[in-house]
Amino acid sequence: MPHSTYFEAHDPGFIHNDKNPLRVEFGRVANRRGWTKAKGNYQRQWKTCLIAELAYHVDNIVDGTGDKLENMQMLCREYCNEAPPSITACEKKLRKVHINLLDWIDAQRREATPHIFRTHNALKEYTQSTKKFIPKSVLKSVPVMKVFMRGLS
Repeated sequence: MPHSTYFEAHDPGFIHNDKNPLRVEFGRVANRRGWTKAKGNYQRQWKTCLIAELAYHVDNIVDGTGDKLENMQMLCREYCNEAPPSITACEKKLRKVHINLLDWIDAQRREATPHIFRTHNALKEYTQSTKKFIPKSVLKSVPVMKVFMRGLS
């Protein structure tokens, strides 16, 4: 299962279970390391893990040396089967693609296709019921994925 170097860097003895989602694998490391919500290090490390995983998997799809248009076109090819000629046109197309970003990371880790929801409301209901949120601040480190960010209120 492809994944970032986060786990190796934070717990070199940790052995991945390829069938587990990122949240479960992180929970296992947090338990081994004694990270808790009460101490405040659990949330900080979870955010660091999300940034590492998201960046790793985005780098496998987009070109780190490419410009924003090229990267947006790569995402459009991946999820819309076309590559519009402008950033605005790409963003417009990608706004119709409703993906839970935590599920997207898990799909990338399994080398699978993420579930694409038919509507924003379906994504919203799923995200709220499963509590699979990614903080907006995580997307600042991987700006090309901001196009998939949806308001849930």
